Amino acid sequence: NNNRGYVSTMMYLQNKDTYQWDSFIFGSSRSGFYRIAHWKQYIANGSKCFHFDGYGDSLYNIYKKLKFIDGKSPINNALFCIDEMTLWQASPETGHLWVTAPVQENYENWTLFHMANIRAYSQWNFIRSYIVFSLTHKIKPYMVENGVIDTVPHGAYDITTNECGTTLPLPYLYTDSARYTPERMATFYQRPKEQQYCRPCLKQPHIQMLTEMKEILERNHTNYQFVINPVYDQKKLAPQDMAILQDLFGDHLYDFSGKNLLTEDYRNYQDVSHFRQHVAAEVMRIMYEPDTYKRQCMMDSLYSLQ
Repeated sequence: NNNRGYVSTMMYLQNKDTYQWDSFIFGSSRSGFYRIAHWKQYIANGSKCFHFDGYGDSLYNIYKKLKFIDGKSPINNALFCIDEMTLWQASPETGHLWVTAPVQENYENWTLFHMANIRAYSQWNFIRSYIVFSLTHKIKPYMVENGVIDTVPHGAYDITTNECGTTLPLPYLYTDSARYTPERMATFYQRPKEQQYCRPCLKQPHIQMLTEMKEILERNHTNYQFVINPVYDQKKLAPQDMAILQDLFGDHLYDFSGKNLLTEDYRNYQDVSHFRQHVAAEVMRIMYEPDTYKRQCMMDSLYSLQ
């Protein structure tokens, strides 16, 4: 796999003047299921949307992306798709799939970025697969198992939105999504019956970045929302972290984590890390409901498992 965050950044730079994007979706691969076609139903007509995601994107990388586009593009609408995995990392990543695009760091991490990629391409699994494939033009099972070659089609890429048919290289995305084979079912582990909570993770560096993100959004008069993803593990963010996020973002924050009707049904998930598109569509339908009372009733209903 490539560094999706880097690709997204370079696509933005090369095409921002052509497509004049003014609305952005941020997040990890989970954000890929918040489809722009669905989002456009809830934001201003004529909005020009860009999916500014990255594989495993951290709070740090999302913060850097938002800072990067501030002043380069109008930010009329923004959707931030976050969860515990996103919030933990408040410092630069080092792996080749996640390292921040150098242009977002004023090229101060140029050496780190290229060393991460050199290390990845120097691995024996890659070298062996590259040589054998170059000579034989045949894909061997170990090439796929080691993640060197991806044999799954990713769907049509839309240059106007930076959105793919899917952002996930998972074989069963291209079969009947209702078919849960024994092999697939084995991955859906049992969750505890009692509500579990994540460990607290927000410290001063996290809060400083989140505060600066809010300042950017407020300065741009952005219509923005933060959604806490409905992750399969059904863990809710630590109450301490929720209090911080609520204090910062108030009515712009929507929590779909924990035990609820969306997270309870395994059929709402592609795998234990990624929910399906209809789940993200339902999240947006609730989140953008214009009637405050009706929206609250929908949220209350969602958390009723009786």
